[in-house]
Amino acid sequence: MQRLKQDPALLEKYEVEVLPQLTVGNVRELLRAALPLPQLSSEEAAQLVVTHLVNRTRSRKSRLRKAKGNPDA
Repeated sequence: MQRLKQDPALLEKYEVEVLPQLTVGNVRELLRAALPLPQLSSEEAAQLVVTHLVNRTRSRKSRLRKAKGNPDA
């Protein structure tokens, strides 16, 4: 991983040799600010839930078929 140069002015201002590195929380906050989620209508939100449930049901059914040893059924 490439390290970025630390800003000499900030190092001097805070009288430190090294500034802290970004944390996962910092990155999450940056992403939330830079990539806001689209606002969904209630119909769109409901459709996302239905799609998730359908996919989960298919996945579960497939796992159960494979567990019984009948992958084509």
